[in-house]
Order: sequence, then C-alpha cells, then structure tokens
Amino acid sequence: MNRPWVIWVVLGLCGLLILGAMGWLTRHVLRMEAERSVAIAEAELEERVRLALSRMDTAASSFLLVENQRPPAHYEAFYRPEDVFTNQYQNVAPGIVLQPSPLLGETPEFVRLNFELGTDRRLKSPQVPTGNQRDLAESSGIESVFLARAAEDLARLEKILDQPADGEGAQGATIMDRICLACSPATVSWNYVEPGEVDQKAAFVQQQRAESQVARSSKEYQQDFAWVEKGRRAQVYGEALSKAADASVKPAAINRAKMAAQSAPLNDQLPGAAEVGGAEEPAGPAAKVDMQSGATPFQPVWIGGELFAVREVRHNGRIRYQGLWLKAEELSRHLLASVDDLLPGASLAPIEALAVAALQGASRVDTAALQDDSRALITVPWRLVPGEAAVLPVLAWTPLRLSLAIGWVAVFLALLAAAALVRSVMRMSERRAAFVSSVTHELRTPLTTFQLYSDMLADGMVPSEAKRQEYLGTLRSEAGRLNHLVENVLAYSRIERGSARARHEKVPLSDLLERFRPRLEERAGTEGARLEVENGETCDGMQVDTDVTAVEQIVFNLVDNACKYGMPKEGAGVVRVRALNGGNRARIEVCDEGRGVAHRDRKRLFQPFHKSAKDAAHSKPGVGLGLALCKRLARALGGDLRIDLGRDKGACFVLELPAAKG
Repeated sequence: MNRPWVIWVVLGLCGLLILGAMGWLTRHVLRMEAERSVAIAEAELEERVRLALSRMDTAASSFLLVENQRPPAHYEAFYRPEDVFTNQYQNVAPGIVLQPSPLLGETPEFVRLNFELGTDRRLKSPQVPTGNQRDLAESSGIESVFLARAAEDLARLEKILDQPADGEGAQGATIMDRICLACSPATVSWNYVEPGEVDQKAAFVQQQRAESQVARSSKEYQQDFAWVEKGRRAQVYGEALSKAADASVKPAAINRAKMAAQSAPLNDQLPGAAEVGGAEEPAGPAAKVDMQSGATPFQPVWIGGELFAVREVRHNGRIRYQGLWLKAEELSRHLLASVDDLLPGASLAPIEALAVAALQGASRVDTAALQDDSRALITVPWRLVPGEAAVLPVLAWTPLRLSLAIGWVAVFLALLAAAALVRSVMRMSERRAAFVSSVTHELRTPLTTFQLYSDMLADGMVPSEAKRQEYLGTLRSEAGRLNHLVENVLAYSRIERGSARARHEKVPLSDLLERFRPRLEERAGTEGARLEVENGETCDGMQVDTDVTAVEQIVFNLVDNACKYGMPKEGAGVVRVRALNGGNRARIEVCDEGRGVAHRDRKRLFQPFHKSAKDAAHSKPGVGLGLALCKRLARALGGDLRIDLGRDKGACFVLELPAAKG
C-alpha cells in the first residue's frame, strides 16, 4: 500500500460520522427521557395537589354546609320559634315565646362573628344582644367577657363595611352596599361550572387516557384532568349547598312567605341589591332557591383583607343579608394540616378577584379565570400554592441508559474491530508484498544459476571434468535450497489453511536426532561449520509421540537459521544440537556461537517474513518464514518453540515436545 494514511483518514472520518450520529441520538434520547421524567414528576405533583384540594374542599365544606343549614332566625339573639305548643297541646300564637339563639353564647368553629344586615342598614349580631336581651343573656349564664369581645368585633366590622367603595359607578356607595352583590341570586356562583362543559372535557380526558402513558404524563392532560375533577367537586358541592339552603327554611315558613310576598312589593332593599333586581336568570346553586322566600347559599368573599361568607335571605318580601366573619388564619391552618402528608410546605393564597369585582360595582362577578384555575378551591376563595417544585428522580442506570451504554460499547468495539481489521489487512498486504519480493529474490538466484550453468554444460563450454562436477554440485546445492524454500512455503500455507495433517509415531528420543543427522551435517558443511549432536544422559528410555517429518523440518530450519546468522566472523562455526529429558516433555536445543538476537528483534522473531539480523536481511537467502513455520509446527505437535534468553553468547532455541504416555 503506497498511501496507507489515506485509508486511515477515510476510516477516521467514518468513525467520526458514526460517533457524531451516535452522540446526536444519545443526546436526543436523553433529552426525551429527561422531559418524560419531568412530566412524570409534574404529574405526581399534580396528583398530590388534586388530592390536597379534594381534602381541603371536603374539610371546608363540612362546616360551610352546617352554616348553610342554619335557619335565618338563628341570627336573632332571641328569636320567635314557630309551631310552639302548650302542655295542653294548644298552639301558641307567634311572638309570645322567645327562644335564645344557638349562636348567642358561642360562635361556630372558624367563625369570628355571625352578623346580619337588615333593611334599616343596621348591623347586628346574635352574639351581641342589646337592651333587655343583653340582661336576659347574662342572666342565662352567657359570660360577659364573651359578649364584650363580640361587641368589639361588631364595632370593627362596622368600620370595615362603612368604608367607601372604589370603582366606576360607586359614588357615595360603601363596601356594605357592594358586598351583597356576591350573594345575590342573580349572580353566577364563582365556583359554578357548566355541567355540559365538564362532561365534554371529561370525555376528552378519557380519550387521552386511553391513548398512551406518554399522553397521560403530558402537562395538558394533567391540567384538563384537574379541571374535570374540580368541576365534579363543584357540581357535588353546589348540589349540597342548594339542599342545605333549602333545609334552612321550614316548609311552613316558606308557604307563609309566599303568601305574604303576593301583597308586599319587593322594594324594601338595600342600595346595591337594586342594581341586580332586573338581572338575567341566575346560574348555579343560587338558581334553585325561591326568589320570593328562602335563602341563597353562603358565598365566601374577601373584604378588606378579611374573609367573609354572606347569604341573602328573603322573608315576607323583604331582603336581609346574613354573614360569617371567618377566622381566615385558623381555617387556613386547619385546611393545610389536613394535607400535611401530601404537601408539607403548602400555603393558601387569597383570591381577591371576587372582592375587587364586587367593590367595583359589577353586577356579575367575573369567574372565568377562577373556573379555569385548577388549583383554586371550590368552597372558599383560596388558591393552593404547593410550596415545592416537581422533584426529579435521580436517573441512574435506567433501562434506556443501560441500552445506550451497551450501544456505545458496541460502537466502540465495532470501530476498534474495524481498525484492527484494516490494520490486519494492511499488514497482510505488506507481508504479502514482502513475501512476493522475498520469493522473487530467492527464486532469481537459483534460476539464474540453473540457466547459466545448464547453458554452459549444454554448449560444451566446460571441457574440464572437474569443473563439470563442480558445476553439477552447484546445481544440486541450488536445487536443494530451492526445494527447501518451496517446502517451507507449502508447509506454512498448509498450516494457515488448517489442512496440515500430522502422522504421529512413538520414537526413542535418543534415536530421533540420529534419523536426520546426515542432513543436518550436510547443511552445516555447506557453511564450513561443525555440527555437534548430543543426547543427554537422562534421555535414555524416553520416548516421544510425534510426527518425525515435522520435527525434522523444525530442527533443520533451526540449524539452517544458525548457519545463516549464527556463524562467527572468523574461524569455523559450531552448531550444537542436544536432546534432553524435561520430565513430561522432551527438549531439543539448537545453539550457535554467533551474535545472538538483538533485544529489539525478539518480539518479531517468530513473525513471518521477518529476518532478525539487519545486516543479513538482504545478504542471506530466505524469505523469513523459517522461525514462524517452526513455531507453528511445534504448537501443532502439542509442544512449543522458544528462545533461551539466559545465554550470554549466541542464540539458543529450545524445542519442547510432549513425551509419549505409557
């Protein structure tokens, strides 16, 4: 290969493209996994928020429903009970008997003060009796401290309600005039949701739920699902409020109120209430209340930073407003305590939109934003603030990341395998080129000698018999060298293809070297060297089970290698071949007295087409297959070939063969 760097550049570019594509895919997949994890975490948070809202609405509705069932007469410190009989079962005329209100001596849970706003614009409270009623209350055991504190709260409430109302069209009006709009029967309930919209949205959510897990984890699905749940709660709560409001007025009283309303004009109303007298038909729970007699459900509203719940009561054609001044902080703590296990850091934010709409003189409270707010309660105007963000799970070795890691490992292994394959192919190409060059060089010399000497002998150009014999000997030597080269190449080729077949036989170790000693001596003699063959004392009686022909080829190649590269510069060289008993292995050592093997050549010593001696790479015959062939043959026989590194002079190769069993 003339330009191997071109191949490596192309391979590197391909590797960069593959790694770039894998990196983009990994980044995209990890981003999708992170987004899905965020969606799951947000869905888990929204689920806890929904459960918390349901709990808080349930807790708040428990006392609001009780207050909605309370008869309007209880807002009098001493009221006239209906249907009272003597012990003679005689009906007592109305107004003769007075009964203390259940609210006289105590306030309900989470209520600071119960109050009523009459047609005379006077503010009164069942907890604040006046005149003889106060004396009667104290004589009945009501603590004066409680009555005094209630009177202070009532005075404070009067100041709040007497504040001027802001907004367009509110000249001369006070907060008292506008607070009543929130509970008017003509006003759409702030927590009211159209049933048709809820059913339509619920069908859409059901369709999304059936699609896939990914759709259920989306933010849009969570918002729609929360809105549907809120709508369902609002419907249930609205129906319960209507029933409670209906139950607050006895049927007999309602009938009497209807009869009185036919003759009494509906004109004795408070300022502000008249503004909604001609409004359109109401919607929500208030629509189920009789417009002539009865009570609307309590509507919570924020006024001056305080939380109130107000209802409109119609009796005998007259309107009055009854309200609860709620303990917002205490109620908030109670509601948050019920969800402490779900949202320990949660808080409640007041929804001021209702108060603002009422104070600006609007005939209808704008509730569109509240209806779409999935975190707003449907019982009281509070919005739940979770107090925590979605907690992302720690993404360690998820199945997706494990798959990506395996994919990266596979890509790197594939690139390494491709690089190794290219390197192997390039080295094979280089070795093939070196082999062709070496074989061409090795064949050229004997063929040239054959052609020259055969032409001279054929043309009678060698008249001397001695010269003819010398030429014939040279031809014979070159033919042997050529035959040795061809045998090595063919043997190595058979081993590479795996088609080499060994013919094993049991041979005494002491006789093994004697079989091919003449051939070894002949090869050493061609280099003017002396061959010494020695059988160790311990090798008597030891047998080897091996292929004698293969062993002969190995030993001959080692001797040939010693003759080429292990001869001293001066004097005759000596090649020693010795057989030794190595226990369960037979050892044959082939040593010379040359310069040995350089340290830099030891790693490549047994590689094919490699010559160890740098100065002999081109001056000595051979293609560099000898040692590689010997090592492959030795391992094929169950043994091994190695170089003895413990010698100070020359090179010594050790052939190990397995000993015969039995």
